[in-house]
Amino acid sequence: MPRCLQPDVADRFLHGRLSGDEFAQALKHAAGCADCRQLLFATARPAPDVNGSMDQIQERLTAWRAARRAPLMPAFPWPG
Repeated sequence: MPRCLQPDVADRFLHGRLSGDEFAQALKHAAGCADCRQLLFATARPAPDVNGSMDQIQERLTAWRAARRAPLMPAFPWPG
């Protein structure tokens, strides 16, 4: 993935809708690109009116990691 991630690619990345190769390329790019990491952070962040606990979000991330579909990174610093 030679260019920065587009919002639709970031959304597909976060929802597991990229092929294995696309996912690997996006992950490799985002690992070295602060702008793309920020886009992923902003895209992954729930809207203030989303119903769901932090436990549910953490469970989803754990499942993604177990399926090797999410990068191993620390939890996002959600505002309290």
